[in-house]
Amino acid sequence: MRVGQSLCWIGCILIALVARARATPDQRQGAKPELAALRGKVVELGPHLMDQFHVPMDEELGKAIMAIVTDSGEVHPLIKDVRSRGFFMDKRLRDRPMEFHVHKYSGLPFVRLIDVYSFKDGKKYKVDYWCTICAISTFQPGPCPCCQDEIGLRERPVDESQSLK
Repeated sequence: MRVGQSLCWIGCILIALVARARATPDQRQGAKPELAALRGKVVELGPHLMDQFHVPMDEELGKAIMAIVTDSGEVHPLIKDVRSRGFFMDKRLRDRPMEFHVHKYSGLPFVRLIDVYSFKDGKKYKVDYWCTICAISTFQPGPCPCCQDEIGLRERPVDESQSLK
């Protein structure tokens, strides 16, 4: 692991620990997350903080943290896990209008990504990665876990009546 990656993870862990320390005992002990739908785009946090707030952030760390910036300007850093990893790896997913279904946790500024939808020409699309050989869907680019062929970004049209319930 590179030094920058280590610093990123240390920073994320420290932020989570501070939030956990501030949370009430009920929040820390398994309180259910809130399911929310956010519209906006994913950006690298460091450049966004500098552009919008004139707050400098270590360049390597700032590019290692992705955040959802909603249409109203709210900033929600992403928990890096299997579902959000595509945003960290694939620049094509960033800086474009999307809808995100997330889990929000009381006392924690980070959100956990559940579903991702893009918009093109007024239509809504579900976003994932797809191996055309094995018909396997994943959430990040790279080799197929089965055939090792490169899998591609897929955006499937969805029924606009699908909504967060």
